[in-house]
Amino acid sequence: MTFNSLGFLAFLIVVLLVLYGLPGERLRQWGLLLASYVFYGTWDARFVFLLAGVSALGYCGGVWVRRLDGSGRGWPLGLWVGLLLSPLLFFKYTNFIVSNAAALLLPSGGVAQHFDIILPIGVSFFTFQAISYVADVAAGRLAPEPSIRRFATYMAFFPHLVAGPIVRARDFLPQLHAPWRAPSRAVVGFALTRFLWGLFKKLCIADHLARSIVDPVFGNLAQASGGAIILATFAFGLQIYADFSAYGDMALSLARLLGYRLRENFDAPYLATSVRDFWRRWHMSLSLFIRDYVYVPLGGSRGLSPWRAALNALSAMVLCGIWHGAAWNFVAWGAVHGCALVLQRLLPSLPVMAVVGWVATHAFVMAAWFLFRIESTADVAILAGKLLAGGWKPGDVSRDFLPILFVDAVVVYGEQAIIRMWHGRRMPNRAKIRLARMVPAQVLMSCALAVLVVLFMDRTMTASAFIYFQF
Repeated sequence: MTFNSLGFLAFLIVVLLVLYGLPGERLRQWGLLLASYVFYGTWDARFVFLLAGVSALGYCGGVWVRRLDGSGRGWPLGLWVGLLLSPLLFFKYTNFIVSNAAALLLPSGGVAQHFDIILPIGVSFFTFQAISYVADVAAGRLAPEPSIRRFATYMAFFPHLVAGPIVRARDFLPQLHAPWRAPSRAVVGFALTRFLWGLFKKLCIADHLARSIVDPVFGNLAQASGGAIILATFAFGLQIYADFSAYGDMALSLARLLGYRLRENFDAPYLATSVRDFWRRWHMSLSLFIRDYVYVPLGGSRGLSPWRAALNALSAMVLCGIWHGAAWNFVAWGAVHGCALVLQRLLPSLPVMAVVGWVATHAFVMAAWFLFRIESTADVAILAGKLLAGGWKPGDVSRDFLPILFVDAVVVYGEQAIIRMWHGRRMPNRAKIRLARMVPAQVLMSCALAVLVVLFMDRTMTASAFIYFQF
């Protein structure tokens, strides 16, 4: 059951009617917890027990590490993080570890056994949430949650459960302790408009780019020209932003409809003027997690030599790549971004115009998406061979799909320009409040988006899952 399905719409209506009608905080949270488990169970009912088990481990870990004195929390924290990571390592990385170990240890020509392991939806996200909670309790940044009901609701909250953002306990648990208030009409109108905007980006931009350009080219790289691969890589950069940010728009909107708040996960990343700036704006919940729970514990950069700080940054980004997928192309993608961050730190800062920094950063980010999208690192050699042989011509891709690419690019970059203006100082807060409360305008925009979505659903026939569901 995806957000872009009619089944989810029916589910959401029932959940809202029930939760708004339940009296008292306790019943409402039990209802929300039940709804979240029903939502997760529609993917595969067997993995409901996995979610419950990781939640129980996180809750018990917070209680245990808090009872220990500060000097003795190191090894218990490491033990509990290992326990929390064990399901993720098993489901996501078993075949990757076995196949690479076999390549090193088996005689030439030996083939490692491949296990048919189903990857649970969202396991990376709720595992990282449990780890961040236990780590925050151990560091004294958060008191352990006494209520298993509240903690389980935090872990299973269905708007962000399967594709993020990675929600910190210290941001969400206080909302479960505070008296619940139904959202105002203005908030409901704004949330519905944003939800439909996310649905529009998913169906009309991300899915269309995937079917029209990205999947046909990457599905047959050997036959595509070098120019076509370059255009498809750029199209994938637009697709993954439209897809993932669409889920973020819808997740944040659903949370607001339910009376809760989630932090933004994107802040105009394609307008970044450096790689470091890009990671401050792209998938911000993951970037902050890597910084706070990997980079800083490794030593960060304070008081260290430039090369040690560079090694820490590179290690953190390689781990970020591995988190995205159990394949060497994801490791290479993380390493490439890590090297870019290292170069940015080691090279002397030169006065560069913002537009030059944006062009260089954007070209690098878009080119690196090729490593993210390919099925194997062997595909790099295919592209290199085509480009070295002079295969720069895009072929039929430019004639058939360049108009689609242009329109979608205008929408993607236009949205990020509006976001940058909204978050900047050029628009007064009073104007933002007025715009957010313009219910008639929201209704008009919602109707227009709904018409576009319905028309496009008729053309695309089926809605595909979000890209980050596989992580």
